[in-house]
Amino acid sequence: MIRLSAELLDFQRTARRFAEREIAPSALEWDDHPDRFPWEAMRKGGEAGLLSFHLPAAGETEPAFPGLLPPAILIEELAAACAGTAMIFAGHLLATWTLFQAEGSGASRFLAPLLESPAAERPALAGLAWQETEPGRIMTIATATAQGWVVNGRKRLVRSGNLAGLVLVMVQVASEPEPKGLGLAVVPAGSPGFSVEKVERMLGNRICPMAELLFEDCRIPPENLIGRGRAEEILEGALAYASGLSAAAAIGATRGAFETALRYAGERYQGGRIIIEHDAVAEMLANMEVRLHAARAGLWQACAEAKPSRAELAKAKIFASEAGVDTCLDAVQVLGGYGYMHESGQEKRLRDVQMACHYEETNQALRRLILRESRKGREI
Repeated sequence: MIRLSAELLDFQRTARRFAEREIAPSALEWDDHPDRFPWEAMRKGGEAGLLSFHLPAAGETEPAFPGLLPPAILIEELAAACAGTAMIFAGHLLATWTLFQAEGSGASRFLAPLLESPAAERPALAGLAWQETEPGRIMTIATATAQGWVVNGRKRLVRSGNLAGLVLVMVQVASEPEPKGLGLAVVPAGSPGFSVEKVERMLGNRICPMAELLFEDCRIPPENLIGRGRAEEILEGALAYASGLSAAAAIGATRGAFETALRYAGERYQGGRIIIEHDAVAEMLANMEVRLHAARAGLWQACAEAKPSRAELAKAKIFASEAGVDTCLDAVQVLGGYGYMHESGQEKRLRDVQMACHYEETNQALRRLILRESRKGREI
């Protein structure tokens, strides 16, 4: 297991305290009422630096916490309280990180309004829109005009896309071939021709809205099309980053389920003994902890690399999410009939961790990626 530095341990403790105080008490209410977006928690998270720690501060060239490991630590801690809220943070981290990768220091003109708003009543969030309504190719088109660009198309499953102050949209430049013609359109909320078509109601992570966005002759300035010629590489990096965050969310939800089951098993009596002293329950709990430890170790190892491998992060996501489903199901059963009740929180965690099997790329798609890398003879 990777040993965390003193700075990262402090960061982890800060994230855990924030999650316990600001997220955990409202997690079930938000799951019941997904229309009650947790703006207050987002505001306090922004004040604590949890929306911007991964980006350079004004006048700096490097973030205080570079790399993928700090975001993974944060998302696990938040997801242990509520995976849906964790994925709101994850969506913002992913979009802003991608924008920084695309523009470097030049991203400040887009990022400044986001970084300046953390203490606002409604901090400005960012969303990454890359998934098409028909997977397989980019069908959202950017056409050059004398005034800039006109964007037409749809994007689906955009995390917090209906509430974001800025959306980063993967587009294909008209009349240019892929991948050279791929680019990223920076579309501020309220841009003419930009609208929210619908917000999906999902199995889990219900407080995190997943929006379908519509671009109808959406006009943006010429400087708002970025990353041309590098967009495919940037997207590859973003998908790797997304796998890491999804794995972390699965681990956090799994940890929450395990800790709840462990407490319950130490308090619940059956046959004159607490149930943790029954061999079947003890073995179940031990297996849960083994899977949790293995998932975290695999993710942290992949995240600690100077340039995290997309294939390694894919493996971490597959294992964390699928082992998480098994562990959360066991955690439900440790609580018996109570585990199936909403108030226990266990059935929510089971639904939430199931979602990680499908974010951002499905586990089936990631398995194909791993096999392709293996057949190329690359280190896997």
